[in-house]
Amino acid sequence: MSKFWSSVLVIVVAAVVGLGSAYAEDAKKKGKGKKDRKRPSPEQIFKKLDGNDDGKLTAVELEKSRRIKDKATAEKRLAKMDTNKNGTVCQKEFTEHLAKHRAEHHKKHGHKKHDHKKGDKKKGGEKKAGEKKCDKKPPAKKCDKKKD
Repeated sequence: MSKFWSSVLVIVVAAVVGLGSAYAEDAKKKGKGKKDRKRPSPEQIFKKLDGNDDGKLTAVELEKSRRIKDKATAEKRLAKMDTNKNGTVCQKEFTEHLAKHRAEHHKKHGHKKHDHKKGDKKKGGEKKAGEKKCDKKPPAKKCDKKKD
């Protein structure tokens, strides 16, 4: 009888170890933690917020965002982003505002600029030929001009 229970114990231990290692592999693949998540591009965020796909954000669309709780907050945010004061925010205005906001955040919290390609920098801070700068801006898109 003791041989039977020894065999059962060995099988149970093997199963637990196997499941534990499988769980650890899953956790690695999924990328647990905030630093492992990839930040969406400003264009992706804009597209998600632009509910009616007209290429402009309004206070009503901003109000539906998870981060904005009420209409007053949505109108304040819209006013900050609306550089040409036409009552809407185009993708160019949104992208510029987000880049400025992210730069201020990095400066305030002491974050270092990241390299697009890890390990591409030589010792001493020199860049390899053909390496792109982190702060290179996408080509500007024209916004609608202020309507009279």
